[in-house]
Amino acid sequence: MPISGTMMFPKTDRGGPGGEGGFTLLELLLVLLIMGTTLALSIGAWGVHDSPLESESRRLLHLVRRAKSEAMLTGREVRLELKGTEIFRIDEGRKTRIAAFPSGIGIALETEGGPAARSGHILFAGTGVSSERLLRLYADRETAAIHIPAVGSIVLKHGEHSLNDFARGEP
Repeated sequence: MPISGTMMFPKTDRGGPGGEGGFTLLELLLVLLIMGTTLALSIGAWGVHDSPLESESRRLLHLVRRAKSEAMLTGREVRLELKGTEIFRIDEGRKTRIAAFPSGIGIALETEGGPAARSGHILFAGTGVSSERLLRLYADRETAAIHIPAVGSIVLKHGEHSLNDFARGEP
């Protein structure tokens, strides 16, 4: 097999008389690998950007779940307080701000039998039990609700919800 003097690769007859045209399996796999890598990188670059309400509601969900877990692990009560767009933790009379939400995000706390308010308390007993609450977040035309049941898992739902929806077992 003659060797090309310029490229130092074996010379192959493709498409010549009596030769078969096409690519080798190795060449096809290499092209597919390059295409797949390029596609994967470009999809990663697109990224999925959450709305501010979505990311803030997930952040608040994490804070509330963490408070409940801490109450259960330590056996001591954990109290959170909502004031406007700030969340405080009350510990032995000390008030520590644990979250402040950006302008444009509104928060309201709904209690069983009461209207939604921009201030209020969430108390987790050392067993993790609390009074049923609903934290509503809203921005522009989006809404989200964090349901804090007396017993059970704290869940985040997007859209308009009330405590009655959860009491009826609506999704």
